[in-house]
Amino acid sequence: MLQQVKDKTQDMFTKSGLMLGLGEQEEELTRLWRILGVRGLTFCLGTVLVKDNTDVNRYVTPE
Repeated sequence: MLQQVKDKTQDMFTKSGLMLGLGEQEEELTRLWRILGVRGLTFCLGTVLVKDNTDVNRYVTPE
C-alpha cells in the first residue's frame, strides 16, 4: 500500500510505525528501513516500566 501512495505522487510522504524491543537485531531493522526507503527516524519509548515487566534481555546503547 505504501508503494501505491509513493507511485501516485512524489510530493507525499508516507509514514510507517513499528514496535521495537521484542528481540530484533540491528541487521533486521536496517534491512526493513532500506525496504521502506526511510529518510528519517523518530524513536519513542512506549513501555511503562513496572515491577512485573519481563526482564531486560539485552540493552542497546544509543550509540
